[in-house]
Amino acid sequence: FIIAVIIGCSKKENTVIKNAENFPGIHQLRVLNAGFFTHQSTNNKIFIAGSDGEIIIRDLTSKHLTSKQAGINEQWQAAETPGFNDKINGLAANDTGTILIAVGENGLIVRSEDSGEHWEKLASPINKIITTILFDSKHQHWIAAGEEGLLLYSNATGKDWQLISLGSYSTFS
Repeated sequence: FIIAVIIGCSKKENTVIKNAENFPGIHQLRVLNAGFFTHQSTNNKIFIAGSDGEIIIRDLTSKHLTSKQAGINEQWQAAETPGFNDKINGLAANDTGTILIAVGENGLIVRSEDSGEHWEKLASPINKIITTILFDSKHQHWIAAGEEGLLLYSNATGKDWQLISLGSYSTFS
């Protein structure tokens, strides 16, 4: 009994990813703080974003590729993001999945127009936390919301953002 208790109570070390190269399913990924907060799926890709501004992608279009190419596309890849490390709270795609927008801390708005491969940081009209974003298919507009009654909108391109005043100080999530 004593030996069983000693073995059962022995300290186990936590498993920590120290180097992404040791894990063949993740390439070019340098996670500073591995807390992922949001995801988005399009017709052919899955996106995950989080606490360090990193966006990772898994391409699901491998069915038309050779087995060697398919093996590469079954892995997660880091997207090319500009030099920012603000937490990303929300991620959305337009109907076709070609334009994606991510939002987050300090008024962060980043945009991709090539299905998430490359991202650009946009000028933001605010410095507050943006908590969520969506694409309104019916009206072809982007809508983002956040702390202290923050509400933003943009046309279908998602390039220029305007603040909508609601007179509310509630946080939208």
